[in-house]
Amino acid sequence: MYVGKTLFAQVMEFVPWTSFTRIVHRYRGNAGVRTLSCAEQFRAMAFAQLTWRESLRDIEVSLSANPSKLYAMGFRSPVKRSTLADANESRDWRIWFDLATVLIRRARKLYARDALGVELNNTVYALDSSTVDLCLSLFDWAPVRSTNAAIKLHTLLDLRGCIPAFLYISDGKLHDVKVLDMLAFEAGAFYVMDRGYVDFARLDVLHQAGAFVVTRAKSNFNARRVYSAPCARDSGVICDQRVALTGFYAARDYPEHLRRIRFKDPDSGNRLVVLTNNTARSALTICALYKQRWQVELFFKWIKQHLRIKKFLGTSENAVKTQVWSAIATYVLIAIVKKELHLNASLYTCLQILSVSVFEKTQLSCALQLDDPRTEPPADDNQLILFNPYPDTYDLTAIRTLLLRLGKLLAAQGRLDQREDIFFLSIDERTDLLAGGTQDWKTIVQERRAEREHHAAVTVPDTIREWDSISEQTLISTHSAKSDQLIGMPISAGSVIGPVRMIRSVMDWDQVRPGEILVVSVIDPGLAPLFGIVGGLIAEMGGTLSHGAIIAREYGLPTIANVEGAMARLSDGLQVRLDAGSGTICIQPSTYSEGS
Repeated sequence: MYVGKTLFAQVMEFVPWTSFTRIVHRYRGNAGVRTLSCAEQFRAMAFAQLTWRESLRDIEVSLSANPSKLYAMGFRSPVKRSTLADANESRDWRIWFDLATVLIRRARKLYARDALGVELNNTVYALDSSTVDLCLSLFDWAPVRSTNAAIKLHTLLDLRGCIPAFLYISDGKLHDVKVLDMLAFEAGAFYVMDRGYVDFARLDVLHQAGAFVVTRAKSNFNARRVYSAPCARDSGVICDQRVALTGFYAARDYPEHLRRIRFKDPDSGNRLVVLTNNTARSALTICALYKQRWQVELFFKWIKQHLRIKKFLGTSENAVKTQVWSAIATYVLIAIVKKELHLNASLYTCLQILSVSVFEKTQLSCALQLDDPRTEPPADDNQLILFNPYPDTYDLTAIRTLLLRLGKLLAAQGRLDQREDIFFLSIDERTDLLAGGTQDWKTIVQERRAEREHHAAVTVPDTIREWDSISEQTLISTHSAKSDQLIGMPISAGSVIGPVRMIRSVMDWDQVRPGEILVVSVIDPGLAPLFGIVGGLIAEMGGTLSHGAIIAREYGLPTIANVEGAMARLSDGLQVRLDAGSGTICIQPSTYSEGS
């Protein structure tokens, strides 16, 4: 049975927290904050998006229903609706804008090689806007008419993966065409847009930048034919022409020739007049590109149906933009999870699953992978797994359980002293023992146990030249040292005071409590499930680039490594102050004694 992190905590691991910390520092997001940091605020807003919460009270009640899981999910204190409301009102919305931008860059790299549906290697963008209606009496900062208010989401959608490459939130009065002034056009890319964006002066800027436009002609479009290319009418292309604009202002603003394609859809019978400045691609390819513009309409429909951007948690401009950008960041985050885990399920399916199971402790890839069902091992320790098609730690657990039962049986027969003695025998020796071997098995086990205890007490230096001399070295006890301070190598910055919890084996994991400081011999990546609840980490060995150290930094866990004698000097319950900035560990006077 998987007993690790909740699905929500696993999703949050895909957030680039290091970049997020820099963003928060840039806008002083945590200045003067005592509860609900910016990281916790984003978690609360992401939780609202994933579980379809529609009010502050809804968020508060849903989270408070699972208090034992909040700490591991990243919440250091209960989320109060008044605190969340104040955070949304006061903290700069650009924090979430920058976070969404970082996630968008990452997602676009992941989806860069996705199929487009058109034989084309160029980047293709679809530009459009969508309006979200608001109540004028509550949102008086976004008036459209005298009776209602609205905001507009102007979106430039990368059609490979449907990831928004640009998104601008304005009041409802901003005309769509003005968004073209905000874009930095990419040379060689196609920009597909509706005829509402036809402004020849702005399209000339796009043309001079080396980009291509695909749009529809307005009903009052005037041009003279310069050249007609041959076309196959049975394919739906009625004509493929080069045209020059005839209007005075239009010809002045766009002096170059345009390509005009008349197309009749063989299925629906609809006729389109498509304009483009690209002369290299076939007419059918250009028409197929314009049909791909519908993806941006589906994007708006999707986010309005599945993200919480129609009911807002605050009424100020800052609160609305905070909620919208948090929704976009959550959408892109799920898209990253889908790609990183190679999931076949759609984004809709992923959100549906997460909406009802964010508190479940299941492996994220298994929960979202519909075509790969795996049977979890039973909770009953007496039921063994005889065959596991997915070799993992379950196999090792079953083998250990079998050996312990065998050791218990042999101890009951008097052939071993205790059941754990079975681990001090090799496979061949166990076979010989079961076959009735007459060796003195108890003496063999005692000798090997003593040898193990001797080696466990040896302090191994950083460099080993002659192992024989090292093997004879014994640990110099530090219990009698009078200093109440230990020194090590800073791994992950931070300062914390808390009780010590010694971890010598997996059997000690159940004893760990939130806020304790773990003391280990080496930073093992397998300890990661504990990093979300403990307050700090002390290790006798380890380096800044080890796997476990990197994970500790990702968690923001104050960590010090290379602390000589930590396992012998410290003990359970000892109160210490860990300062990972200076690499020092101070035993608190109230708990320190010379015999400790």
